[in-house]
Amino acid sequence: MGNEEEKAVEINGQDLIREFNALAESEAGRATGHRPVNKFASLAVGQQRLERLKSSVKAWNDGQRDAGVQERKARRIEARAPEPEPEPPKAEKKARSKKEPKKKAEKAEKKKAEKAEKKKAEKTTEFDPTQVITVLSKENPKRGKSAERFEQYYKLAKGSTVADYIALNAKNGYTAKKAMDDLIWDEHHGFISIT
Repeated sequence: MGNEEEKAVEINGQDLIREFNALAESEAGRATGHRPVNKFASLAVGQQRLERLKSSVKAWNDGQRDAGVQERKARRIEARAPEPEPEPPKAEKKARSKKEPKKKAEKAEKKKAEKAEKKKAEKTTEFDPTQVITVLSKENPKRGKSAERFEQYYKLAKGSTVADYIALNAKNGYTAKKAMDDLIWDEHHGFISIT
């Protein structure tokens, strides 16, 4: 042992690297997971690593191959920083991803329903038959059959009521529902005013 201590004292950085790499490239060195190096952080670190490599190679050569590998793995685990949390299993990911679109769809549906309710509240669904119709549009803004029905506003006398318009539509072959729908549409779009 005296010779080894003297040899360790006399060894310089380059000799340390050569000795380490020779052992690391050997079958035992490769089997224990060691790799050759270009340099060490310091002479002391190099000597420590060389001693660990020698003990791993010795253990491997003595038939305790697993002990050296396990020792090395234990040192690696100790040196490592705490690992981040593992990702959830795929089943959990799928479950989460299935719930999220449902929530979004439910929110969108709820928002859509609220918007429709608001629109309904703004839009009158029926008028009192005694309410008076005032035409605001100077020209007929419609085309086709709806334009024919809109022309009936101009045929009404000034101060005519909703009931008068429905009766006029009935004479021309349109239902009371169709007349009411036209009144609602035209009032909502600002073509007429009903007071």
